[in-house]
Amino acid sequence: MELSRMGRLALTTAVIFAFAGCGGTTVPQGATTQSRAQQMSGSSGDLLYVGAGVNRVYVLSYPKGKLVGILSVSSRPWGLCSDTHGNVFVTENSGAVVEYAHGGTSPISTLGARGAGSCSWDPTTGNLAVVEHPYSIAIFTHASGTATTYTDSSVREFNSCAYDDKGNLFITGQVNGPYQYALTELDTGSGTFKTITLNKRVDFLDDLQWDGKYLAVNDFYETGTIYRVQVSGSSGTIKGTTSLGDAQFYGYWTWLQNGTFISPIYTGYDRDSLMDFWSYPSGGNPKKKLPHRVGNRRISGVTVSVAPSAPRK
Repeated sequence: MELSRMGRLALTTAVIFAFAGCGGTTVPQGATTQSRAQQMSGSSGDLLYVGAGVNRVYVLSYPKGKLVGILSVSSRPWGLCSDTHGNVFVTENSGAVVEYAHGGTSPISTLGARGAGSCSWDPTTGNLAVVEHPYSIAIFTHASGTATTYTDSSVREFNSCAYDDKGNLFITGQVNGPYQYALTELDTGSGTFKTITLNKRVDFLDDLQWDGKYLAVNDFYETGTIYRVQVSGSSGTIKGTTSLGDAQFYGYWTWLQNGTFISPIYTGYDRDSLMDFWSYPSGGNPKKKLPHRVGNRRISGVTVSVAPSAPRK
C-alpha cells in the first residue's frame, strides 16, 4: 500500500529525559517577549519543544532534556518550527497555527490555516510558510494576518517545507503517480512552483531543512541518509551524504540545530530511546539519546527555541 505522510507511523514520547548544555542569541529590537510571571520556571536557556499526544506540547531544557513545562493546545500538534527570536510556532490539525514566546505559558498569536502541517520561518522577510494538507502552501507575511495560498496541480500531497538564507522556499511532496516524490521551489514573486531535478534518484524525499549552506533532504526509504543538496536554477546537485549510524528510524519532522541533527524514534524500534541526536554533517553513531521512561505518545514535531539574551521585563 502506498504510504501517506499524514497516515503513516506511530511514534513514542515521554516526560522525563536526560541530556547536557545550553546557549543563546540576541533578540532584535521589537521582538516579542513575555513577562517573568508568564514564563515557565527554568526557561531562561534554550528549549526543546516536542509536539506529542492529542493536544500537548512538552517543553524541555536543551540540550539537558529536563522537563520545564507542558503547553495545552486545542487539537493535535502536527508540526513545529521557530524563529531567530525564540518564538515557537505550533501547527494543529484543526488548522490553527499558535505562536508562543520563548518559554511563554500562553499564546501570543493565533493564525488560521487548513490542516496545518510542516512550517518554516524566513529570516530574510519574517514570513511564515505552512504546509496545508494535502496540496497547498500558506504564506503569512511577517508571520501575521491572513495567508496567501499557493497550489500546484501536479502535487498530490506536500510533505515538508524550508526556507534557505535568501528567502527561497523549497518543498518536498508526492507528485502524480505511485511512489513519486519531488523537490520543488515556490517563486513567491510569480506564485508558481518550479520542479528541482536532482542529479541522483531519491525514492522518498521527506523532511527538508536548510543547514546554512545546503538543503538537507531526508530520504525516508533510506533510513539514516541525509542528502546535502545545492540548488542552481532548476537543478539540484547532491554535494554530500550524511550517514546516521544506528538509525532505528528518522525523517519525521526532524530538526537541525547548530551542528546537531535531532530525530524522534519510531515506536518499537528502540525501547530505550525517545529521540536521538547526531553530529551534523559528520553523522556516525548518535552522540546522545533522550531515554523514554513513561507514557506512549505520538511525536508530531520538534524544534529548538534559542533563548533571547535581552533581559525580560
